[in-house]
Amino acid sequence: MRTAAIALAAALAIFQLLGGARPDLERLESVQATAPVREGAWRANNLGVARLEQFDYEGAAKYFRDALQAAPDLALARLNLAIALFYGGHTAEAAVEARAAAVRLPTTPAVHFVLGLASKAEDRLDDAVAAFGRVLQLDPADAGTKIHLGQIHLQQRRYEDALRLFQEALTAEPYNVTAAYSAALALTRAGRAGLGLWGACSD
Repeated sequence: MRTAAIALAAALAIFQLLGGARPDLERLESVQATAPVREGAWRANNLGVARLEQFDYEGAAKYFRDALQAAPDLALARLNLAIALFYGGHTAEAAVEARAAAVRLPTTPAVHFVLGLASKAEDRLDDAVAAFGRVLQLDPADAGTKIHLGQIHLQQRRYEDALRLFQEALTAEPYNVTAAYSAALALTRAGRAGLGLWGACSD
């Protein structure tokens, strides 16, 4: 369906806002090909994506809700709703929608990434660790997820675990300023600041 293909292409731009996990394209295309969604639902989803790109999170959430009212099984719209709610500051609601989307898209890393972000913002660290861990099961190379998970370990004073994740992120993205700063912070808090980032790797 032409509208479904357009919706998928538009939604992919939104995942880039997350700075991390990539969607499972095969799974999303399969859902679009088989789900009995109406044209109006896809139109509302597309309008929501356009609002997200304009940083109008409240307007985007309204369109995604409209899409879900027309087609409750449109999992991509539910994921997009979770994204809009998260960036709109409604983190608890974002987590609810992300969990619901995960039921329909269990192998889509972006779903678990959003759930991890929302849980982290709500200071539900165990839930965040589980969500980010699931992302890394699906996409072991994702640097953004490693940074977020490392920051949680840093908060929990698990400095060595945090440092390992930050260094892995830096290996994947050598110019990632957040990863470099976080790694230096982990070294300092672990009392190993004199080693330098790469000296610590040889331990």
